[in-house]
This record gives sequence, C-alpha cells and structure tokens, in this order.
Amino acid sequence: MILAVNINQRERKFEEILSRPAIYNRINCFPHEISAIKLASTARSCFRKFKNDYKIGSLLHLVEWRCKKSDIDSDRCQLPKPEDYKILIDETNAFHPCATQSTQRNCENLSKHLKTILRLSDARNIESSEDNVEHADRPLFDEEILDLATQYDLSIIVSIDGSLDNGNAMVSVCIVVPDTRQDDNDVEWQHRTCKSY
Repeated sequence: MILAVNINQRERKFEEILSRPAIYNRINCFPHEISAIKLASTARSCFRKFKNDYKIGSLLHLVEWRCKKSDIDSDRCQLPKPEDYKILIDETNAFHPCATQSTQRNCENLSKHLKTILRLSDARNIESSEDNVEHADRPLFDEEILDLATQYDLSIIVSIDGSLDNGNAMVSVCIVVPDTRQDDNDVEWQHRTCKSY
C-alpha cells in the first residue's frame, strides 16, 4: 500500500512538473520557436489523452448481463431487462496508467487489471448468502457458468465482439455450448440449437 502511494505521488509530481512552463523555461528546449507555455499546454493535453486512451482500453463503463438461473433450469428464452445489467468497470476501478513506465509495462498491467475483474472464478460468489443460492430468479454464479460450459467433453465457443460508441467501449461475450440432454443416445445434440450463457 505504501509503495502504491509513493508511485502515485511520484506520478503526480512528474505530471505537475511537465505541465508547468517553469521546466521548459529552465531547459530552454526550443528557444524563439515554441514557447514554454505552449509546451506545458501540449504536455497537459498529452497526459489527458494518455489517461483517456487507457480508460477506454480498460473497458470503462463495461456492464454485464448474466442469464438467470430460472431461465436455464426451465430452458426459457433469455430476455434481459435494463435492471438486470450490472456495472463492472467504472471510474472507481478503471485502470490508471503510469506515465513513467513503458507502453509494454502499462499494457501488461492493464491486462492483469482486467483479468482480476473479468476472470470467472469458483471462489468469487462465496460471499453470496444461502438464500440467494436457493433463489432461482438470480443471475448465474461464476461457478455455475464454468460448470455449464465444461460439463460435456465437447467443444465450446466463446464469442467476443466489441466496438466503441461515444467514447464507451462495448463488449459482448457469449459462451455457446451444445444442447446435450441426459436422454441422448448418440449425437442428437447436433440437430438442436446451441445454448448460450
């Protein structure tokens, strides 16, 4: 925690120094060509763009919709309602890059950051209450998605589609599995529409 605070302080100081004309007056980079005020203004714009690009790359405003347990149990068509969507990434947990680190290091850190937020985990839903576990009209837990996706020795498809709309990253992830049933004798699942989660 102390290390993170020190890094944040160092980053703020670095940005503060490069965003003020004093440093450019002192080092006199482009005498009589580009003013110190213009260089400081350009630095501020670059920092803003740098941070915004990483915010978009970290899927800021990403929302998630999960299939309801009741829909899976009764094999019903899944019709999401607006209140079923949950925000996964907002300003509080978006990735913040370090201007003093390389692009490669920032990208590696972004990847690790997203992995901790988006990766399905058997342990993630442990905090759910017993009542919620029994409640059929709830979104599927991570563990249930993993179980459904891997319950048969058949291929699964994970489809990821994304776009950028008004500065917001839009990503759709769908896990598609064969619709196998307990009374199947052979390959009847090949003639049925796949299930998606």
